[in-house]
Amino acid sequence: MGRRSSGRSRPVVLDVDEWEHLPVEVYVPVLGVADGGEALVELREMIDRRTALLVYSTMDRLLAGWGEHQSAMRVPARNLPALRRRLRFHALLLDVDPPAGTTGQVDAVAEPIPLSVDATTGIPVVYVPSQPFPRGSDRAQLELQATRDGRRSLMTYSSSSTLLDCCGPNQHFVAFPASRLADVLAQSGADTVLIDLPLPPQLRH
Repeated sequence: MGRRSSGRSRPVVLDVDEWEHLPVEVYVPVLGVADGGEALVELREMIDRRTALLVYSTMDRLLAGWGEHQSAMRVPARNLPALRRRLRFHALLLDVDPPAGTTGQVDAVAEPIPLSVDATTGIPVVYVPSQPFPRGSDRAQLELQATRDGRRSLMTYSSSSTLLDCCGPNQHFVAFPASRLADVLAQSGADTVLIDLPLPPQLRH
């Protein structure tokens, strides 16, 4: 389907119940983390006043429109109906360009999507790949990945199961409150954050 051309073709609008016609997994732009530790995702208001979630069939399509440093979250297509119930959007916009002031068709709306919550504290947490470390140690060396332009990325995952799916079943990891993400980014020396992005097979453990 690709990106919209200079002729401004109409966006591809799908009903959420048509998720079986999508790829097994789609990618959703992440705009940041809200004060409550929830990831902010992109919703757009359409001409008919309904709201739509922006989804992309591949990470390459998302990066082509949003830029090399855009954070994103991988979502199984079968989970989209449950996501709609939480965020209350009406439709999906597939593989379209990000909002631009010249389109005049839709307005961007940022909405939070829940992350994993620690069962003991009730605080949202994120999971980050690390080097192996001794049991009981309070220090871990985080594993950074290089983007195609040479920047270092902090790989962050919304649940431990997602991390293992994306990084391999033997991947070590650490968890910390989502509110500390900015501090951890600075301390790690990374340049950007990528959320729920699967690693290539050769980089998995």
